[in-house]
Amino acid sequence: MADWNNATWEQVWGSSGTAGAISKALHQAGYLAGEITRPTLFQLQQQLILAGHIDRLPLQGLREELRPVIAGGVSVMCAVFDTFQLQHMRIAQGALRHGVLFDLQHSLQSGAAPAA
Repeated sequence: MADWNNATWEQVWGSSGTAGAISKALHQAGYLAGEITRPTLFQLQQQLILAGHIDRLPLQGLREELRPVIAGGVSVMCAVFDTFQLQHMRIAQGALRHGVLFDLQHSLQSGAAPAA
């Protein structure tokens, strides 16, 4: 992890369902759509802590099936932001991770360098 901790991140993309759900919750709270920033993420974490129970979550527009798991997702995202010292994350539309995996698989099979 030492190499990752010394990295300077120019662009960070989130492509998980959790990243999308957090971004949507933040957008419903009046923040920019399609992104997560350190201050807004940690504000959301504090709101969840203050709510104390999923029945009191202050998140408008959050799908009902996500209510029981959003606090865990926010906690993990906060850990990611802390571990990698992130300030900002954009949310990928579509399945970015699938495209990356397919490119990596192709590169490994063909011996070619991964696409930039």
